[in-house]
Amino acid sequence: TKRTPAIALLLWAGAGFFAFSGCTAKIEPPLRVGAIVWTGYEPLFLARTLGKFDETAIKLVEYPNTPEVIRSFQNGAIEVAAMTGDEFLRLAADDPDVRIVLFIDFSRGADALVATPQFDCVKELKRHRIGVEVNSPGVFLLARALESASMTARDVEVVPIENDQHVSEFKGGKVDAVITFEPHRSKLLQAGGHVLFDSAQIPGEIVDFLVVRKSLIETRRKSLEMLIRAWFEAREYLIAERKSACAKMALREQVSPAEMEKSLSLIEIPSLEKNRELLVTARQKTYENFKAMHQEMLRSGISSGALPEIASLEGGLLP
Repeated sequence: TKRTPAIALLLWAGAGFFAFSGCTAKIEPPLRVGAIVWTGYEPLFLARTLGKFDETAIKLVEYPNTPEVIRSFQNGAIEVAAMTGDEFLRLAADDPDVRIVLFIDFSRGADALVATPQFDCVKELKRHRIGVEVNSPGVFLLARALESASMTARDVEVVPIENDQHVSEFKGGKVDAVITFEPHRSKLLQAGGHVLFDSAQIPGEIVDFLVVRKSLIETRRKSLEMLIRAWFEAREYLIAERKSACAKMALREQVSPAEMEKSLSLIEIPSLEKNRELLVTARQKTYENFKAMHQEMLRSGISSGALPEIASLEGGLLP
């Protein structure tokens, strides 16, 4: 009959339409995660090396310094940022939509004020040059170090240097001391420097987070959950296969496996249970710690912004 070709034509046209629609369906771009080279962030990259997440869904972006991470987060070049507590407090003062979804690490000596051999204490740095990355956690550590010697930034010559220039500026005699962190800290010690003050003297004050915006939790929840799950899987691998993990991470940090091991001993990477405590069950206590840090920042003139709300702590993405 004449109906058969018409039906066939209709079916063919429909199939073509659906095939075409499939080809033009919106493909979700990868979730971009920004971080600098820092020992505490290495489990992110270890997770990638171990294939713990789909690289079409998550893309790690490495930056040379912290201010660039913050700028990229603010202008939308990345959706997730690894940053310290003082950076988060400054950011949240201007953007109440930001949320902490993971406690990455606590520094237990990995951030330090390293000086040349002729200086035996912080007090002796008065009127001398101290290198520090501006708008970074280094400024907070510098304020706390100087405070320990009853000094302020007005008592020294602050020299702005990016973190990837710490070693070269120190070796070149451009500064007498530098506020730094691992892996640069270890390289400065090898160059003859020694520690005058470090984060072990202010426990709980130098801490790193994974930060997103609230809107992203709603729109990219699956990818965020994949990222956080991969983080804890990499942490488990680091505990179970320490030597192998250190060898892998050392390659990216351009240090020896032994140096990587030493760096890791200077930080604490909190467990899933610890994260649940910090973000969920004892979040009020966490918020009180924020208040204390915020007061230190106000007193040191590092921040003039308001303290973020307790809602900035988000534990709903934890496995």
